[in-house]
Amino acid sequence: MTTDLASRRPLRKVTRADLHAYPVWEWALNEDDADGQGESLIRPTELDRIPAGSAQQYIVAATAILNDGSRLPACAEVTVTEKKPRIAPMFLFLQEHHLDFGGAETTTMLSHYTKVADTIPLRWELAVPLAAEERLRSGAVRRGLVAHMARLWSRVHAAAHGKRVLAP
Repeated sequence: MTTDLASRRPLRKVTRADLHAYPVWEWALNEDDADGQGESLIRPTELDRIPAGSAQQYIVAATAILNDGSRLPACAEVTVTEKKPRIAPMFLFLQEHHLDFGGAETTTMLSHYTKVADTIPLRWELAVPLAAEERLRSGAVRRGLVAHMARLWSRVHAAAHGKRVLAP
């Protein structure tokens, strides 16, 4: 793929193959008028690591590690500031479907795919390093209180109905 106007796409149209070919993408600011594209337009870069510098945001290839040990391709947003980079996992790929890291649909789809109840992404790892770093950044997926309560409720409900309860 060449990095011309035809290579730009809305974030939700990026595929696993796109992120494999170009692991670092950037927001195509001021280009959202082209071909009726919206604000989510991104473009590939030739970068093989996240550069240091002033405020910039990148969409970066990543890996999601599930609670059953499986690894799936994923995507994260890296915000670079003069202080400290901030990394937020965005979505993972299940075949060619985008599944939000914290979405309720994600647990359902992953559980169906893995055949293990309550399958969720626990960790993420970037596919490229940050500037001046050799190790790939990784971290835990943060769970909101609502998501935690929903999982707890489903476990209590399953236990009350005599179903086998699997550890999260």
